[in-house]
Amino acid sequence: MEQNFYEHHTYKEHDLPIIFNQLETKYKRFYFHWHENLEILYFMSGQARVVSNAKEITVGVSDIAVINSNSIHDVQVTDGSVKYCCLIIDKEFCDSFGFPIEEVTFQQKMSDPVLVGCFEKIKLEMEQKKPYYKEAVKLEIVKLLLHLFRNYQQKNDHIVKNSTKIDMVKESMKYIKMHFSEHISLDLIADHVGFSKYYFCRAFKDVTGYTVNSYINFLRANYAYDLIKDKKYTIGEVALQSGFESFSYFTKNFKKYIGLLPSKVD
Repeated sequence: MEQNFYEHHTYKEHDLPIIFNQLETKYKRFYFHWHENLEILYFMSGQARVVSNAKEITVGVSDIAVINSNSIHDVQVTDGSVKYCCLIIDKEFCDSFGFPIEEVTFQQKMSDPVLVGCFEKIKLEMEQKKPYYKEAVKLEIVKLLLHLFRNYQQKNDHIVKNSTKIDMVKESMKYIKMHFSEHISLDLIADHVGFSKYYFCRAFKDVTGYTVNSYINFLRANYAYDLIKDKKYTIGEVALQSGFESFSYFTKNFKKYIGLLPSKVD
């Protein structure tokens, strides 16, 4: 479950410090996390919702979504299945070309043929792997970064204003991850982060789009799913080990977040 928090990136090839994946999914589960690298998404089919630092956008075919450095974010399917490319660019690579991604924020959604063209060329180079494909990919990434910096920078006022709130939510997510299978209350979490329960709950909803209890139950349901797949425990034992004190409440939330009943897991 580490993907729910700080995400550390490693690269298959040290001389090409990027992660590039083509993804297709029908899942509606949410995995909030953050990292200092720049993440850019290119949507090719379906419809999804991108949540990033208290802002939510809806994206569809040919849309580009930018995940700014250190933003708490996730992609959630909203209509059937969605197919998209995910490009994560190393911060130091950006810095080496004079693009300080931690010092700026970009518009989160755009429909721009220049950016789409860069993505299509990167996708083709990564698929074909012709001689000098790494150099070709780097060239397209520099073009993409240049276009973003020239055309889509935004003022940092909103991010600075919300930095304390976002840091608090990050800390609460770490704490919840460590204790979600225990008896955990909103009062305990609020005390841990040092804010009133009312302010904490409101800030968590503002940043993630979900209530604290929804996030806890999401983590518990996914943990329960892994336990059921291991086939070492009865479903009743799984419910208790996941932090659900009521079997009916466990079943309800499992169906809500996993999409099927516990008894239907293969």
